[in-house]
Amino acid sequence: MLQSEINSRNKFDTNLAKKVTLETIEKELENVKYDKEEISEITKTLADKIQTEVLARMNLKKHKILVNIIIGESRDQGLRIGTMCKWDQNNDGYAEIMYTNEFLYCIAVVFGIYVH
Repeated sequence: MLQSEINSRNKFDTNLAKKVTLETIEKELENVKYDKEEISEITKTLADKIQTEVLARMNLKKHKILVNIIIGESRDQGLRIGTMCKWDQNNDGYAEIMYTNEFLYCIAVVFGIYVH
């Protein structure tokens, strides 16, 4: 498919992805306390819900949506993450959200990768 044939409404919308991601995180984690026994399942469920919502709200037919979630206990510690990927700047994109409550922090990165 030529670049000119790509429908602009099917591009990854970073702002919408951020909005959807934040709404989902706030709904799911608002009153959640960090529990090391439960956090693995919470992380998987949250990633699945974000991916489902992004796909539903953006109507992306030619993109793969990848969601990376990091949840940790709030203890005034630092954290650095980095990601590298070769991609098409015209069609691929990402959104990142940092969320905290009294008990935990959550970093969510949503990638929209156009499948040629």
